[in-house]
Amino acid sequence: MKIRTTFLLLLLAVIPVFAVEQIAVSQLRADGLSESQTATLTDVLRSEISKTHKYTVLERSQMDQVLKEQGFQQSGCTDASCAVEIGKLLSVQYIVLGSIGLVGETYTINARVVDVATGKILKDITEYHNGKPDLLLTQVMPIVAQKLCDTYIQPRKRHPLPFILGGFVLVGGGATAALLLSHKKTAEEATSTDVKVTW
Repeated sequence: MKIRTTFLLLLLAVIPVFAVEQIAVSQLRADGLSESQTATLTDVLRSEISKTHKYTVLERSQMDQVLKEQGFQQSGCTDASCAVEIGKLLSVQYIVLGSIGLVGETYTINARVVDVATGKILKDITEYHNGKPDLLLTQVMPIVAQKLCDTYIQPRKRHPLPFILGGFVLVGGGATAALLLSHKKTAEEATSTDVKVTW
């Protein structure tokens, strides 16, 4: 009985260490995009944050249900104080809010993680994309999510030196082979038993 009680107390002490904090992703504010495009990009951001395994992400349907029951509209919520209010209603530790806009041919994505308990902005990032809108889904939003969750790893630029050295090795090897083959041919000619004499 004593061993069981000790094990239970130890288990209860360790569980909070491994508890994953909850986060909600508020609908991104749109400037120059349709509501359906913005809703899709918000869903992708929510999914990509979930893939980092840093937070437990509250589903949009759960968010909508709780906010509807409380009579709260999130459509005008753009600042940290409003985000804190939503976060408290949803009983999450953190909330993401932000915007996505289009100026000329450049998309701008701004996103912030706000601590619901303190109202402090913990992370504020901005990403720019000049290219196909489809790449927002497949390349930009994953980067935004990873940066918000501190899991982004900057891709390493490939240094050209290995390729240059590889080229030298290939050229040098080819030259060496040609030299050896020509030397072998000259040696074979010198050891030939046919002797030519010319006057």
